[in-house]
This record gives sequence, structure tokens and C-alpha cells, in this order.
Amino acid sequence: MFRSGTLAETAKRHRPAVPVAAVDAGTGHRHPLAMASDVVADLRHLRPEIALSWQRSLLCGLTPDEPREPATIPEIDRSSRLLDAARPILEQLADDLSGTDFCLLLANRNACIVDRYSSGPGIARQLDGIGAVVGRPFTEELTGTNSIGTALELRHGVAVNGKEHFIAAMKRFSCYGQPILHPITRRVEAILEITSPVQIAPRLWIPIINRAAKDIEHRLRAGARLAEQRMLAAYEEACGRGRRPVVVLGDNLVLANPAAVDLLHIADHALLREMAAQPGAAPRWEQNILLESGLRSAVTFERIPDSNGAGLFDITVLDRPRLPVPRLAGVSGPSEALSDQLANWRVRRAPLVIAGEAGTGRTTVARQLAGSLPMATVDPITLAKETAAGEPTWPSPGTLLVVDGVGTLPDDVASRLRRLLRDTQTWFALISSPLVSMTGPNAELVSLCLNRVQLQPLRYQQEDFTQIVNEILRRLAPGRTAGLDGRTWNALRGQPWPGNYRELTDVLHFALNHNPAGPLRPEDLPPAYRRVHSKHQLTHLEQVERDTILRMLEDLQGNKARTAHALGIGRTTLYRRLRELGID
Repeated sequence: MFRSGTLAETAKRHRPAVPVAAVDAGTGHRHPLAMASDVVADLRHLRPEIALSWQRSLLCGLTPDEPREPATIPEIDRSSRLLDAARPILEQLADDLSGTDFCLLLANRNACIVDRYSSGPGIARQLDGIGAVVGRPFTEELTGTNSIGTALELRHGVAVNGKEHFIAAMKRFSCYGQPILHPITRRVEAILEITSPVQIAPRLWIPIINRAAKDIEHRLRAGARLAEQRMLAAYEEACGRGRRPVVVLGDNLVLANPAAVDLLHIADHALLREMAAQPGAAPRWEQNILLESGLRSAVTFERIPDSNGAGLFDITVLDRPRLPVPRLAGVSGPSEALSDQLANWRVRRAPLVIAGEAGTGRTTVARQLAGSLPMATVDPITLAKETAAGEPTWPSPGTLLVVDGVGTLPDDVASRLRRLLRDTQTWFALISSPLVSMTGPNAELVSLCLNRVQLQPLRYQQEDFTQIVNEILRRLAPGRTAGLDGRTWNALRGQPWPGNYRELTDVLHFALNHNPAGPLRPEDLPPAYRRVHSKHQLTHLEQVERDTILRMLEDLQGNKARTAHALGIGRTTLYRRLRELGID
């Protein structure tokens, strides 16, 4: 977000020296710079909150000519708690509006229209023409400034009149939207909006819409109390069946018996909620999951009727999980085939390249490849120097020669080493940096090895992070039963881990020395690891995207314009992704 005037100054700096035609003669489309100039001029005449909304729309890459189409149109649950609470209020309002040119729209917490009441076919057809139909999202990101998306952003009622709409097709309407707040959390639960043609401003209806929004909030509160009673009854019945961990998760209420409190971490609650919210989830199902503590557990889920979607989880702890082994790139979870592959390559004395970032376990894989056979490690520059001075000293037959440090060698060293290894009968393995970043003679060097193991960096393994941490703890402190508290898990998950497994092992070793007995707390970690670096936990795909952008910025000496062009995206999109991915 930026002040008025900044956009004008930016447009002025990038204005071409030659005049820009308002309409492209070849395509008939308006030139983007001409549209930007119009938008900048309009900003000066808008109310401050509307001007800021226009700026947000511009930052999302919108143009006034047309809205952005949503990727998907979600199905609307006609029996949802929101619609049950709102329906009587909306029907009464619709009767009051009969014979006028007004229309009522109800949108959910995601700004998606879930219900619409029109006073007549004329206004209904006009709204159909701008896509204001049930199922269509009306966020600012998709449709610019409007009284649904903008009210959601501002968290208070807002009127958008005629030309204040960002999208040109919407300037024919005047609208007012009022947020409906959840009775307990006070989060925005929905938006109630009234729309009319621009010549009939809905100002007189604003107090009535505000009153209707309050009435819907009261009905939501009454429904929440009834749902809580049903949740409590289901919880007490389940607890009476035995001593297993039992937890009930609702929108704003969590019930857990002592066994569940001892077993489940905050992250486990999030996992259970996510599983229960899967589209098309059955009212009852059973599934095995891995808890934050590393324990495998069987979970039985049962939806509680008439409880606003709440569910009961009955949990049975199974045996402990198997110990993890190094991960192959692109594979989620332990690779069961890796040990068999290494044994096969050992029998055939096949050359192998082990690629990955520092600390991902490349040397560990090399030791597993050698098995019970001897292993000799040499750095490539030393080997190349020995070659230049004469015949290098090769290890005895049956010994695995590990060349550690391939991938960033000077071109002449990489070429010399390739010729040397191509002509030798010695069994060797190359430890390399990630193959994706390799070019020239270094790439030719690793091409000697048709067999390859690519190890994932730790930041790509959020799904297995708990299992990895618990295995390291078992190795560092055998027999220790106390784990990590929830805050420590959050702190560790939020780290970028450039040193991968080695860095994580060092951090846990430090924490165990600081607190050898009880659960590890954030204050037991080294000071630099006690806070979360990223605003949210990045997914595997976001981590890959972040690494790609960083690598491109490095290759182009930090030039963001060239980076955006090389990635095939606009500069606005690049700046937004830099911010969202935590890249300074």
C-alpha cells in the first residue's frame, strides 16, 4: 500500500518519450499506459478509503476494463449455518424491497456470493451482466473496489457509489455493504450488501441493512449455543466409553479429555481440522496419522449432527514409526527403495553422483553406499593437482573413492577431473551441489555417473519434519522421553535451515545440553533460533518458488525488472511474491 501521488510519480518516471495512443490501432485495445494515466487522474477525486482500495486493486494487477475471472466457482452449501441464520431476515427484507430497483446480496467470509434477492427481473439481468451471481467471489483482488470486497478489507460498512467502482462495468451501480461479525470471535463471517442503479442511491436503506446485519448476528449466536450443547453431549458419551484420547473440534470450541491434552500438540489440532474439512468428507471415517510427537495413531472421526460442522475424534495410539532414511528429491516421506538401490550399485561397482545442498546427508549416503567396504574421501582440487604433477595415488581395489565438492569447480579443474575419472577403473562416487544449478564442465563431469541420488533440503520436508526431529533426538539422547513444547515446534518449523540436517542436529544438541531432562522450550534453543523467520509456514511448492526467485535474482545481480521478465511475470506480481515469500 502507498500514498496517493506515488503511483503518479511512478507512471511519470516510466512514461515513454513518444506519445502513446489511447487505443492500439492494430488490436483496438486501450494502451496500458493510457489506462494507468486515467486511473492516476481519478485517484485525486476519490474519498481516501476508496482511493486506497483502488491502489490495492492496481497492485493486484487489475485494469478497469474487466474483472479477473476466478480459478474456480465453489459450490454453495444451502444448509450452512450462515444461510440458516440469514434466510428469514433476507426474505423479510426482500418483501420490503418488492417493487423497487434494489437487490440484496449475501457473501460469506471469503467474499463469495451465497444468496441473492432481486426486486425484479430488470435489476437481476443487470447484475447477471457483471457476474454478481451466486457462487462468484467478489474480492478486491478479482473485482476491484466494490462494497463486498472492500467492506471485507475494511471490516466496517462502506458505500461505493457509481464511479467509485474500480471496474468500469460496475460504475452503473451504487452499493452499500455491511460486515456481519461472528458472535464469539468477532471475525467477519459475512457481508450483507444492497445494490441499486446509480441514479437511485441506497442511502436511506443503510440503517435498515445495518439492523438486518445485527439480527443475523443474533441468530448466529443462538445457533452457536445449541451447537455447543450437542458437542458437549457427544463428548460426554465418547468419554464414557473408555479412557482413550477424545477431542471435539468446533468453530470456536475445543473439548478434550486429559489423555488427549497430554497427547496432542497445537499442530495436531490443525491437522485434525484440515482432515475433517476435506471436500466430500464422509460423516464417519477412520484413518492412521502421524502426530506431532512422532507417534502413529488410528483416528476415528464422527460428524456431530446439527453442530455447525463440529466433529468428534477418538484416537488410539499405535506403535512408534520406523526411523527415517535420507529423502530422495521429489519424494515425500522416507524412500524405502533407496537402501535397495545402494546395495545394487555396490554389487555392480557403479559410479554414482550424490547431489544436494550442504548438510542434507550426502556423506551419510556415501557411507551407506560403501557398506562394509572401505571408503576413501578426497577433495577434487587435490586430486586434480596430483594429476597435473604426475600419476595420482588411487585407493586399493574394492575401496570406494568419494570425490567431495563437485559442482562449483573452476572449469579447467572440472575438465581435468572428468578426463581422469573417465579413464580409471576405480569405483567412485561424486558428492555434488544440486544438479539444477550446474552448467558447463561441471555438468559434463557429473554426466560420467548415470546413477544419481538427489537429496531434498530440510525446508522442503515440512510433512516429515516431526519425524526427523524425533529421530535426531532419539539418536542424541537415547531413552529420553520428554519432547518439545508447542512453541518450540513453531520456532523450529519457521527456520530457513540453510545448513539442513547438520544445522538442525547442532541446534538440538545445544538445546539438550541446556535442558537435559524436561520438554525443550524456546529459551533452550540458541538465541538466533527462538523466533520464527517467516510469517507463515511455506508449503513445498512455495519453498521451490522462493528458491527459484532467489537464484534468478542472484544470477541477474538483483535486478528485479530483468528477474520478472526472465520468470515471465509482471514486476507487480514479483514484488507481491517477494513480500509473501519473505524475501527482503
